[in-house]
Amino acid sequence: TNQEVENVIKSNAGKYLTALKVIDVYEGSHIAAGKKSISYNLTFLNREDTLTDDVVNNAMDKVVAALENDLAIKVR
Repeated sequence: TNQEVENVIKSNAGKYLTALKVIDVYEGSHIAAGKKSISYNLTFLNREDTLTDDVVNNAMDKVVAALENDLAIKVR
C-alpha cells in the first residue's frame, strides 16, 4: 500500500527528510497489468548547515535499497 511505501521511505531517509508526498500515480499500457507507478516528491532540509549532494544521495540510496528489499518494489 501507499502507507507501507511511505513508512519505508520515512524510516530510511534520515533526519533531513522534511516532506513526502505523492505527485503522480500511473496505471496504463506501459505498466504491467495489475501494477502501477507511483511518483513521490521527497524534500530534504538541514536548518543548521548546507545540505550536500553526498548526504542526500546517501539517504536516497538507503531508501531505494529498503524499498527493493523490504517491499520488493522496482524503483525506476
